[in-house]
Amino acid sequence: MSQLNMSRLTSLHHILLGAAALSLAVPADALARVGITSAAEGDPLGKPPAEAERVLRVGIDVQADEVITTGANDRAHLVFLDGTALTVGPEARMVIDRFVYDPSTTSGELSITVSKGVLRLVGGKISKTRPVVINTPTSYVGIRGGISIVDAQPAQTISTFMFGKDMTVTGQGQTQIVTRPGFEVTTRSNAPPGLPAPISEAALSNLMAQLEGRSGRGGAPTNSPTVVKITQGTQGLASQPQQSTPANAGNGQTVVPQPASWQQWGGGVAYQNTSAINPALTGQNTSAINPPLTGTALVPGSIPTYMQLPITGTATYNGSFSATDSNSRPFGGTMSIGWNFASQSGSLAAVANGQNGNTGSATGPLRLTPGTANFSGSFSVSGGGGFNGSNSGTVNGNFVSTSSSPVGAVRGTFSGNGGGGSGSFNATK
Repeated sequence: MSQLNMSRLTSLHHILLGAAALSLAVPADALARVGITSAAEGDPLGKPPAEAERVLRVGIDVQADEVITTGANDRAHLVFLDGTALTVGPEARMVIDRFVYDPSTTSGELSITVSKGVLRLVGGKISKTRPVVINTPTSYVGIRGGISIVDAQPAQTISTFMFGKDMTVTGQGQTQIVTRPGFEVTTRSNAPPGLPAPISEAALSNLMAQLEGRSGRGGAPTNSPTVVKITQGTQGLASQPQQSTPANAGNGQTVVPQPASWQQWGGGVAYQNTSAINPALTGQNTSAINPPLTGTALVPGSIPTYMQLPITGTATYNGSFSATDSNSRPFGGTMSIGWNFASQSGSLAAVANGQNGNTGSATGPLRLTPGTANFSGSFSVSGGGGFNGSNSGTVNGNFVSTSSSPVGAVRGTFSGNGGGGSGSFNATK
């Protein structure tokens, strides 16, 4: 073998030895490392893509594509390489989808998917130039330069903006942009995000309890600076101006300024004018139309917000209706509405009392108007002498908050097609 070839082999040998030494000196997962566990309570678990699942103790690295899960008494606090801080509450499951960060330009990308659980994100350097994205079963949330809390469940996500530049919530092709601290957006399955509304003090306290847990014992203390900032951010909301429309709105995004009726802050409840939602529901007294039915004036009470509606369970509302037929003659009867809160749908059934020849029954399906506490539908008439002077009609109504429940009653109006009469109804659980 020539001296030249021997020299080449020697150089190649040195290169291979150097590469082997480098591979031993640098952990195999160094390039996948995206952050570290800075605090933990209980036994939160992390499953890297190519390693066994392990408990996330303080000081344990967090990797890209890692699946993080917590039990009923677990919490984890993670700090990413750009300074982003993420607190994971109990009964959560999330995946770090993507993390790219260039320290020289302080730019990058961070996206997380959470299938269930409560997360609090405090944006780091990445969020100053690009939104951090949290994907949930019903929406995706973009957080820029601030603090947001995301409560994700299979059928609903509640995203709360606490501090920073803005938070965007997108679902079903529509986007809400929130710039006012202490406001939240609720997004349910197969529905666009609801309008921003102030978070109640009780709801905020519940979120803090899930995120902070027990003081000490390796968990974040309940009087940590982050919590103090969040608490301060919810005070004095009534004196703040209406939310302005961001100058960067576009690309089909819907930006809705907070209406004047939301300027009143009282335990986080947004008070609204009933007639502003449905002008027909002004609480008129129907006793003038039908004296025997003096109890059928529309049920008084406020209309709940979309986020106050239950997401599971069913309810049956029983009551009565009062109407005039196509010849302006009064009649009435009984009615009931069965409602499924999970599917956001229900059915109406009404039976006329025979007054002035109006008999028969009316039935029909109802659907919730996305993002509201209102519902609508149609009905068909069968039997008797012509309920409401028409064979079909339309229904419009809403849920009503009572002392016992935010959806303790329903009320609304109906009208017959083709010149049929009209009336109002109300019912309680």
